[in-house]
Amino acid sequence: MTLAAVDRRSAAPDDTVRTIIDTVRADGVCVVPGVLSKAACAAHVATLERAVQDQIRKGEYFGSRTTQVLYNYFVHDDSLFELMAHPLIDAVMTTLIDKDYVLISPSARNPRIRPELPEGVKVSGEGWHIDSRVANPATGELFKPSLGYYAVVALEDFTRENAATKYIPRSHHMFKKPPDREADLEHSVLIAEAGSMVFFDPAFWHRTGVPTTTSRWSVFNMYGPWFMKPYFRFAENYSKEKLKALPPLVQQLLHLRSVPPVNANVRSSTVTAEPVFD
Repeated sequence: MTLAAVDRRSAAPDDTVRTIIDTVRADGVCVVPGVLSKAACAAHVATLERAVQDQIRKGEYFGSRTTQVLYNYFVHDDSLFELMAHPLIDAVMTTLIDKDYVLISPSARNPRIRPELPEGVKVSGEGWHIDSRVANPATGELFKPSLGYYAVVALEDFTRENAATKYIPRSHHMFKKPPDREADLEHSVLIAEAGSMVFFDPAFWHRTGVPTTTSRWSVFNMYGPWFMKPYFRFAENYSKEKLKALPPLVQQLLHLRSVPPVNANVRSSTVTAEPVFD
């Protein structure tokens, strides 16, 4: 898929998109197989492996020798925009959130034990957790309904043997934070073939599996409404010239169409029809 192709928006949700949305709302998670080809997945894995080595050579963040993590993974290669600005993701998030939705938190992850790598630092995702916002810290109650949603791309098979994500079925209906991250809970394991997309509610109780020596690259993209603060200032990773050359959907996801004005003399609305680069 070319960089320009990532901007192709789907029309009104078809039966497939409606089924995804209904399943996520009812069950908390929906696995959609065969979205990317095995060849495309292998190419993306190779790109991410090169990026990890580049990060290590530069002495920059790469996760750890037990779980490799690349936040803002797409800054390493334009081909990776396909994994965060895909037409299927766009169709689902436009309906689940709204047409002005944005990217909140993107990361590529591989829970693989690699003794040859530097030690690195502790990574997130361990222990039972949610990625929704807590509305009442005293009770652990979450904002209801969830403000954002995840789209995960499995670049390699998720299996019981390679640290596939564990989850508590339909736990998103509780809208409550897990009280004990290390509790021994009855759970299911997220099984998905390489090339699948997995959509889920961030109020879903989940945790990564125990890392193994088998590779399991995937990307986790969290999206939300335009007024949510992102985890990173995405646009500042690029020059203004590069930002202007990006497809409109990518510009929107990087928050360039929801930049707050300096004051009311400039404009009174935050969402704009055209991207703002200043």
